[in-house]
Amino acid sequence: MIEEVIMEEQLRYWSNDSMWIADGFVKPVAGTDAIIPASWKLVVDEETAKLNNLEVRGQLIIPQNVTKTIINAEQIWFNTGKLVVGTQDILDLGGEANDSDIFTSNLYINCSGVQTFNTWSLQPSVELGNNVIATTGDFSINGME
Repeated sequence: MIEEVIMEEQLRYWSNDSMWIADGFVKPVAGTDAIIPASWKLVVDEETAKLNNLEVRGQLIIPQNVTKTIINAEQIWFNTGKLVVGTQDILDLGGEANDSDIFTSNLYINCSGVQTFNTWSLQPSVELGNNVIATTGDFSINGME
């Protein structure tokens, strides 16, 4: 049975240590795994540490108002969550993109694991290797041509 999750109204910010700690989490540091809970709307407002695995169950939001955003992880899995890039009104995430929603900043997603380490298996019969971005959730990037 799939549990229904109620999405928080508030936005959380990657840079705000106290927003991680409030729910018993710790802001991810280099060499660790990170899970974004299903109820979170998390704005990536600073470069992430180089993570082993990043699993997104909630919403990972890339804001319009920064020059560049850098996400560093060996493997990234948008499990039941979503990546939102290029939306002007980040509180209304269900609409269709239009010209004012186009992302005009720079987004870098670095998957930089060592090829012989940390092979990622979703199931015994599905081995992805490493340096992977996988989605079983929602992945939407709306940028300039």
